[in-house]
Amino acid sequence: MKSNKILLRLLAVIIVIGVNGGCEKQETGFLSDNLYYLENPFAVAQGVTTVSASMVADGSTAPLKVSLLSVRDKKNGKSADSVFLKPQQLTVFSGNVTYNDSTPETLKAKLKDSMVAPFSLNPIGGRLQFTGTTTFVPQGSYTMDVEVSNVRGMKKITEACDINILPTEFFVQTGTSYSYLNDTISQARVYFTPELTAKRDASGPPVITIKWVDENGNVFSPAKGEVQARAGLASFTNWDPYYDVKLTDTAFVFPYPDKVPVFPVFNPAAIGGGVQADYWCYYRIPAANIAEPGQEYRLAFAFKLPNAVGTYNVTIKTVGAHRR
Repeated sequence: MKSNKILLRLLAVIIVIGVNGGCEKQETGFLSDNLYYLENPFAVAQGVTTVSASMVADGSTAPLKVSLLSVRDKKNGKSADSVFLKPQQLTVFSGNVTYNDSTPETLKAKLKDSMVAPFSLNPIGGRLQFTGTTTFVPQGSYTMDVEVSNVRGMKKITEACDINILPTEFFVQTGTSYSYLNDTISQARVYFTPELTAKRDASGPPVITIKWVDENGNVFSPAKGEVQARAGLASFTNWDPYYDVKLTDTAFVFPYPDKVPVFPVFNPAAIGGGVQADYWCYYRIPAANIAEPGQEYRLAFAFKLPNAVGTYNVTIKTVGAHRR
């Protein structure tokens, strides 16, 4: 009888343990303590559309929701929300632009104004998203605080990623220059790669000037035919057909459409009966203008301007060749 009572008590204890164990809440999902951005600080050139990778989840359960808490100036700690998050006017393309849109009127028909904030955070994954209106954000270093959550819970991350707003960098590229004796490729002499420099005056009119100088700084005169576009190949006029080019004693002067999202606005360009891609422009300096005997100087260059605004002054130095 006594043994039966002991068995009953043990059974009651087991039942109580089982009931209590069954009531314990089972945690679901995982939210890492090591959430971070791989590219930190993240560099953004003013006026250039730029997107980062998502936050590194470190095995956290998807979806990972990320919301912005604040943006602050790294130097003084003050809030920068107003400049990063305030919508600003931006000219964007309303349709695909091709070389057939070669007049100011046809181009204008494919442009529209839109109100866009310089910065936003993708709520799923936390990608940093910057637009062309970062031209309104002062250059400098900033940092942001975020809140991250999933089925497991929520974390606040202070200084989750630093953001460096940098001056606009526009694409410039030069090709190897050649000189030809009697226009015969087999007798070509290869010069060093020409040096191309470009500067922008954001407050100036929408004009691109391109000038050529030799190693000593002597200027070749387009107005006197000392620099010429090469026949059968694209020159800058093919990429900027909107206004007449002006030839001066120091430069080619190309007006261009104001406040376009990018310039040139199309790719490829029409040339003769075909097309040519990648923004390349081909020019020559006749042998009569080169000090090296019997040599014609040929070169190629390309450049692309994001969120084109203001005056661009481009100088090309003919390394290895000298003006006669």
